[in-house]
Amino acid sequence: MPLCHLSVLLGVTPALLAVSLPARADAPPTALQPMPPSPGAQPAPKPGTQPPPPGAFFPPRQPVGPGPSPYPDPRDYEAYDENRPENTPARRWYGWQTLLAMGASSATFPLAFVTTDGSFLGLPISGFLLGGPIVHWSHGHVRRGFNVLGMHFGLSAAGILLGLGLDCAIDVCTGHGKVENLLYAGMVGAGLGLLTSNIIDATVIAYEDRPGEVNAARQPGLQLSLVPTLDLHQGRATLGIGGTF
Repeated sequence: MPLCHLSVLLGVTPALLAVSLPARADAPPTALQPMPPSPGAQPAPKPGTQPPPPGAFFPPRQPVGPGPSPYPDPRDYEAYDENRPENTPARRWYGWQTLLAMGASSATFPLAFVTTDGSFLGLPISGFLLGGPIVHWSHGHVRRGFNVLGMHFGLSAAGILLGLGLDCAIDVCTGHGKVENLLYAGMVGAGLGLLTSNIIDATVIAYEDRPGEVNAARQPGLQLSLVPTLDLHQGRATLGIGGTF
């Protein structure tokens, strides 16, 4: 081959290599990522700290705690139940039971006039005196029942004094037939006082605070059942009360 051709080939070959293999001076070199340490390997000391002495003991790593449980805590339900609106104490009126006792006692008043037997007056009087207290005792309010019983006696006594005073103010308290008038005036005053006491009991006192539905289901209540009994025979009448505790 002539020398001129060889020089041409030698000059073209570097140019072809330069065209086929362009330089990548703008690409940064790829950095090598360090391998994560194995679980049993010792951690590398931080910069500026002295390495641990040979044979030093490294405590094991703390295990990862358990994730959230799919089952909720039962205490959350208890807190929710206690804060429910229906579990707040509700004020309940039970005076209707006292009114029923008053109605049943009033129904026995005509017996005293139909039979012309004054002993039948003991039925309505005992019903008005003991009806309200028995209702309170059946609801577990023992002290309140005795307080109501004392109020019945107190207002009845006040009614007697008021009736006697009015009778004496209208007419002279002495003379023939005045004892009978005073007796009737005292009876009317006692009846009005006892009626007023029962109305106050049924409308003002006969209230109680009851827990909510959930708390009431958890707390066993007092089981009490009272049934009045009446036995009428010729010449006598028997009034009684039966119940289960």
